[in-house]
Amino acid sequence: RRGGGKVGFGPWVSGTAMMVAPLLASHVHNGATEALWAAPAVWSVWMFWRAATRPGVAYGLWASVALVVATVCHIESGFVAAVFGLSLTILGAGGGVATYTWRRWWPLVTSFALAGYSVWAVGIVLGADDGFSGQDSAASIATILRTSGAADPLSYLWPGSHWSPDFRITSDDGERFMHVHYLGFISLGLGFWAWLRRRRHTGFLIAGGAVCLVLSLGPVLMHAARPVLMSGELAVPLPYYLLEAQIGFQRIDATWNFSLGPVLCLSLLGGLAVDLRGKRLALLAVALLMFEARVISPSSALPGTLSTVPEASILALKRAPPGAVINYPLLAARSYLAEQSVHGKPVAGTPTEVANPQAKRLWARMLAEAHSDPDTFHRAVSTTAERLGIRYLVIHTDPDAPPDIYTTMVRELEMLFGVPGWGSGQTRVVVLW
Repeated sequence: RRGGGKVGFGPWVSGTAMMVAPLLASHVHNGATEALWAAPAVWSVWMFWRAATRPGVAYGLWASVALVVATVCHIESGFVAAVFGLSLTILGAGGGVATYTWRRWWPLVTSFALAGYSVWAVGIVLGADDGFSGQDSAASIATILRTSGAADPLSYLWPGSHWSPDFRITSDDGERFMHVHYLGFISLGLGFWAWLRRRRHTGFLIAGGAVCLVLSLGPVLMHAARPVLMSGELAVPLPYYLLEAQIGFQRIDATWNFSLGPVLCLSLLGGLAVDLRGKRLALLAVALLMFEARVISPSSALPGTLSTVPEASILALKRAPPGAVINYPLLAARSYLAEQSVHGKPVAGTPTEVANPQAKRLWARMLAEAHSDPDTFHRAVSTTAERLGIRYLVIHTDPDAPPDIYTTMVRELEMLFGVPGWGSGQTRVVVLW
């Protein structure tokens, strides 16, 4: 905030650029917590800047704490903060050659040590046999990084209705995810102006943003969720290829989240560009940033509002007798947990899967008895559901959901068990016992 001298209206421009960034808009659309964990990364970079400009024990400890918080909240956010911290330590806050003394380096060394320990500890918890959030295998992560997990370099600059990867085409599950990391020509223009105006204050920002941008592209060059091939067989290797198997990087399956780095870089540079240039210029910059985000950016196609009025059946479910709920279709990126905040019933799922082990047992029993006579099917489903404590099946009308192995069976369940008057509508509730 004060790195470029006196404080004018620059912080307002930086804050606006960050908040309307297409990257954060896509995180909000995806329902991803990365939209929240950008804040700890910004705080961590600020603490590193404090430690670099005012070396001392207090700011050094705060930098360590901030990096640990950012890393525990989200490993990619912690990594982005660490890159900027390293850039600050090497280049200094003024862009000149830093004095390589222990006083300057100890906050970085301490921060990295504590953050590394945090990653190791969290990895043990997530990798536990009874953990609710399982880990993908190394082969699965490698596949994701070579399909939908890496950033497409063209998407940083391509405006309009450009989504890469486009999950409407690549997903077999009707996923509605959007990966938008468009930087915007207004932010790029302000960043270039800041570099021309205040080069001595922009070195660490440009270096940190550039490193994050390159690493966001993943281990190989990608376009439209496919590797760019040379001679028909060989993919174009990138620097992250040397890191993906190293400790601390093995669990990262979405390097496109590193695009937070260039977004943070350009946001701060935008503030430096117009700081102390008067209120009118700052307001013009804010207006242009908001216009591009709402009209030109790929994120402009995302819905600006979302109805939060729950279905009448979900409201009525709140007053129904106790019992757990299973949801259909069994697809990710749906509002099932938001509905739970309304009906208040336990949901037989996990934060990462629609069905937990109990729900999977019930679905398996349903499939096994699907070809039995109606009475046997009804009795088998009802007794199994009661034993597992699952009382309600909530059926959602989802135009993006393709038919699956449960579709026909769910229709039979709906006809066999019936839908109570309070459970009818676009979202229907079937009482299993």
